[in-house]
Parts: sequence; C-alpha cells; structure tokens
Amino acid sequence: MSKFEELLTSVEAYQTRVTENYDRVRRLATDIKDGFCAYLDSKDGVCVHLVPPIGEFQPRTDLDKAFTIPPRGFRPLGPISFGLAVRVTRGTNWIRVPMHCRKLGDRFTVFLDGGPSYTFSLPIADHDPSPFYDMLYDHIANNSPMQSTTMTMARMHAPSGSISQTTMRLGSKNHRQSLARWKIQFFSSSGNLMTKSVT
Repeated sequence: MSKFEELLTSVEAYQTRVTENYDRVRRLATDIKDGFCAYLDSKDGVCVHLVPPIGEFQPRTDLDKAFTIPPRGFRPLGPISFGLAVRVTRGTNWIRVPMHCRKLGDRFTVFLDGGPSYTFSLPIADHDPSPFYDMLYDHIANNSPMQSTTMTMARMHAPSGSISQTTMRLGSKNHRQSLARWKIQFFSSSGNLMTKSVT
C-alpha cells in the first residue's frame, strides 16, 4: 500500500467516526426536542424546535442547519452544538438554549450554555431522561430576564412570517438590565428579507 493509499484509508476511518458521532448527536437532539415538548405538556401546539446554536434563528426545526457541523461532506471530529428553541408565552415568543455535546466512551455529556451539564449513558433509550428535563426546565425558569445571563428571544409575526429578535445582557454583579440591540427582520415591498438594527 502506498503512502497516499494509507492516507486515504486513515481519512476514511476518521470520517466514519465523524459520521457515527454526528448521527448519535442528531438522534439525541431529536429525542430531547420531542421529549422536552412532551415533558412541558403544551396544550396549544408545538413548543420546542431545533435551531442553530448561534446567530439569528427562526422557531422551526431544520435538522440540516441546527448543528455546528454540516450533515454531509468533510467534517471535523469533536464536540457538536445545537440550539433548542422553547416557546415561553401563549403567543409566539421563543427563547433559545444553546447546547454542546461531547462523547467520551459510552457516555454523552450535554452542556447547557451558561448552565449545568448532564451525562447520558449509552444507549440513551435504556435510561430515564426525566432528570435531564428537570435540569433543563430549571435552567430556563431560573434564567429569566431578571437573572444573570444572555438570552436570545425571537417572536414570529403572523401572517407575514417575519421574525424579530433581541439579545438581553444582564450584569452578573448588580443584575442591572441593559437591552443590547434589537435585530428586526421584515419583508420589504419587493419581497426581500431585510434586517434592521435599532439601538
């Protein structure tokens, strides 16, 4: 076997591990989305979506865009992040909880951005996820806009389907609230999606 063939074999084995890791995180994220929605027991529609962990987001699930690595192509092996959008009003207001997943042996650890972590043992289906949902619920409930955190909120405007978002940053010492910036998306008369920042 030539050096080039050895290189190709090594890369193929590496990409196989990446694919296995990505598929497991994707299944875990989907289970968290469905399980936490059932845990919340919403009576008026879907209350949890998978969204990108950073940047602007829309409260709808798109599995090809929800993770920090793409679903196809050459991908790095390492922690994978995704966002969980949770509806927090009876209307159309959502918050996003970024999560970071790391696999070590037969365990998956999920780190809540700015919060605690939880370790799942594999296979996940053989274990009760209720303690994780309790932890996630407490993290969301305790990190309200009166607490020390950075939280991205989105609001879906019907019937146009446009999204308005704001990031609130709160001081960790004296808890003084300051509104950082509104980023408002809207559809122009020409049908193009525009973004306007308001200080």
